[in-house]
Amino acid sequence: CAGCFVSRAGDGIRDSPVTGVQTCALPNYLGAIFGGHVSSDRTAIIDLTDEAAPREISYSILDEMCQGVARGLTTGGLIKEDRIGILGLNSVEFIAVLFGAMQAGIVPVPINIKQPAAGVAAISEDAGVKMMFCANAQRHLCPEGVPIIEFKLNSPNGFDAFLDPGP
Repeated sequence: CAGCFVSRAGDGIRDSPVTGVQTCALPNYLGAIFGGHVSSDRTAIIDLTDEAAPREISYSILDEMCQGVARGLTTGGLIKEDRIGILGLNSVEFIAVLFGAMQAGIVPVPINIKQPAAGVAAISEDAGVKMMFCANAQRHLCPEGVPIIEFKLNSPNGFDAFLDPGP
């Protein structure tokens, strides 16, 4: 919340600047930014990728997706500080990959979809991207030799198949 700050000791404890009393606990890392809402069925995102059929995603579903991405990345062999590329328009899948990667300690590298294929390849190589997530429309921009997960749903190499539902 706006009234909280991180203690100077760096111990992750937050105190109210007014009272000095511990208040809400903000996450220690951005991947868990909405952690306090994970049990909520309130709408977290309205995905307008298809404006004719908007998708309302609750915090609990978004959290499940993020955790599924995190597990999928680690079971797929990626380790802390590995990098993944994300190439696509704003969508719930884009957000789930972004936060899921951070939950797993993986570094997400968002890449502008307006880059030409050579630009995407250069950014991917420079960053050391080990896996790419992309929208179907941007697949042709992805560099060769890097595993690609498409945001296209219900595909054997797609996002839904990649998610690891866990225990």
